[in-house]
Amino acid sequence: MAKNQREITVEKTRPADTTAYANEDVWSENTSTGTAWTFSRVTLFNAQTGFITKALIQCDDTNITPTFTMYLFNVTPTGNLNDNVANTNPVYATESDNYIGRLDWGAMEDLGGASEAEIVPGDTGMPKPFICAASDNTLYGVLVIRTGAYTPTNGAKIRVTLTIAPD
Repeated sequence: MAKNQREITVEKTRPADTTAYANEDVWSENTSTGTAWTFSRVTLFNAQTGFITKALIQCDDTNITPTFTMYLFNVTPTGNLNDNVANTNPVYATESDNYIGRLDWGAMEDLGGASEAEIVPGDTGMPKPFICAASDNTLYGVLVIRTGAYTPTNGAKIRVTLTIAPD
């Protein structure tokens, strides 16, 4: 990791069920009160700019191959955040000014004890520039299964690690 970069990791545990996901479903921690993925203190100051230089996604489910997308915002998104429901983010009418863009991981690979995928510099869209909101230094995300619907294990966990280079 280069000088002045920091890694910020967020992990969520999905609900205690094995309900299959369809393409474009949200992956979250609750089916009725899901929350955004919150990457706190990505910069030292509010309204500061920076770059996401690397993004790693890991799941404790092994032998899965879906692709994931994370939609990123500089405020809490207003679309659907509940687990295993069709994604509605970003909401054009309310989020156009706060939408940073998305991270698109390739297919997960089974590494024995976990499945993972990563996006590194040189991959499409990396590094990803961002600006934090005027009163915040946090980024917010919505994780969506892009392709490769699958049946998860009960209480599966996903961890997303962003490598941040503030300006």
